[in-house]
Amino acid sequence: MEKVVIDTKPVASVDEALKRDDALSGLLRAIRDMEWDDSALEGLAKEMSPLRQKLPPELLRDYDPAKPERLKEALEDIKEILVNRLLTTGEGE
Repeated sequence: MEKVVIDTKPVASVDEALKRDDALSGLLRAIRDMEWDDSALEGLAKEMSPLRQKLPPELLRDYDPAKPERLKEALEDIKEILVNRLLTTGEGE
């Protein structure tokens, strides 16, 4: 029997991408600014309301996408996904 260890980590980091001067870094800064702006988060939460109404009630017990604190968490994940998808496209193909 062999032991297999898988250690995954992002290929690129948000901090590295923020240092760049391109469209991606501008988008990341806009997302970061939104995370720090309570009124922007409230506005985004209002925009999420129609989506929230379409979700099953049992899902909303654990996760409400229209709550600003949940949106803040999601924005952090979104930044990571953007960086890794956009900066690694085409690598290894």
